Amino acid sequence: MRAAQLLWLWTLLRTTRVAGAFVNRTIDDQFGDTSTGFVPSYSPLDEWARGDLCTGCNIHPGTVNVSQTHDQTWHDSTYHPGNPDHTITFGFNGTAVYVYHLLADGTFNGTTTFTNLTFFIDGQYVGQFVRTPDNASDIILYNVLVFNQTNLSHQPHSFKTVTNGPTDALILFDYAMYTTEDDPATSTASSDRTSSTSATSTLSAVHTASSRVASATPVGAIVGGAVGGVAVLAAVGVLLLCIRRKRAMRPPSIAERVEPFTIDGGERALENTPSRRLSHPPRLPDLRLGRGRLMPGAGSSTTGSSSAGSSRHLFTPHRPRLPPLPPQSVSGRTDRSRANAELVQRIQTLEAQMRALETQQQPGSSGSSRGTGSNPSSNSSGSRGRSRNRSAPRSGLRTELATLRHEIAELRGELEHDQQLLAEVDVLPPSYNT
Repeated sequence: MRAAQLLWLWTLLRTTRVAGAFVNRTIDDQFGDTSTGFVPSYSPLDEWARGDLCTGCNIHPGTVNVSQTHDQTWHDSTYHPGNPDHTITFGFNGTAVYVYHLLADGTFNGTTTFTNLTFFIDGQYVGQFVRTPDNASDIILYNVLVFNQTNLSHQPHSFKTVTNGPTDALILFDYAMYTTEDDPATSTASSDRTSSTSATSTLSAVHTASSRVASATPVGAIVGGAVGGVAVLAAVGVLLLCIRRKRAMRPPSIAERVEPFTIDGGERALENTPSRRLSHPPRLPDLRLGRGRLMPGAGSSTTGSSSAGSSRHLFTPHRPRLPPLPPQSVSGRTDRSRANAELVQRIQTLEAQMRALETQQQPGSSGSSRGTGSNPSSNSSGSRGRSRNRSAPRSGLRTELATLRHEIAELRGELEHDQQLLAEVDVLPPSYNT
């Protein structure tokens, strides 16, 4: 986009340098063209007077505000029927021309104030200005545009104002203005004088309009480029805002469903254990609850026995109590039901392990009877082994049984609490969103 702007600017500068700019130049009634110095000609010459110096005229500097006239001058003439045509002639090289006069209202001591002007460009009739004054009071109107013509070919033209006819008519010519292409050699001097003179008259509106016509293309291109750039930036901003809102409104990802981990290794280990009296009771798996599933604890074993010198891992209840179920929450009820199922499975597993430990704790268990009956000759050594190890294993079994009972009781209490919460949720009335 920046490359396109640079290309457009280069083209504009090149066009401006070759073609130049259009400016307005003034032709004063007394001092003539500000660029060429050409002074308008008046005919018949003896019927015209310089108004700012005419003390014998009824319309003179005492009745005219000289400061409101262009260059403080104007030309005065009165036409009477039977006289030759009163004319004003000047030339210009441009595409438009504007003519300004003073107009009088009232009688000014019997002076005619009727206006009748006919205009010709290059010998062709182009218009007429006729005005009947208001005789209520003596008033002078300044900078009155009596004629304008635009869309002329850019070439030298001649302009002529004619007053004639069967009625007396007053002529108060002030100045003319034309639009032409600026000459770089004289643009600075002429534009300064043109700007200063046009600032004190209603001609400024026409001057501005002509300048805008001349510079319409570059100004329009600049404004178009600026508006286009702002529009592109606004579109990009809206797009980024929409993407950001879409990301913010995206629903959170659904957590992966976790299936309960079923631990039956302890039972299989007990079923696969040989029917014999062990010197040490088998180590039961240390089952821990985490992230909604049963996980075996670190260092636990589900295969049976361990060495006499190893430390024993006891069951410790550390499952956190679930928070209260929010009313009418389907996902919360499902999670609570799944957690209750896990509690039931946990209780069943611990009860099976507790039954296995109770079986081992009985003195006349099947494992001990099979162990002593299989080898009668080793009764003495077996008795010595039992006497040495009887107190330690049974003490450990009692501790583990107590721990299991304690954990089962806590799990049952938690299960009852969760079931009570589910029952309360079921009886609550449904909530409605408004």
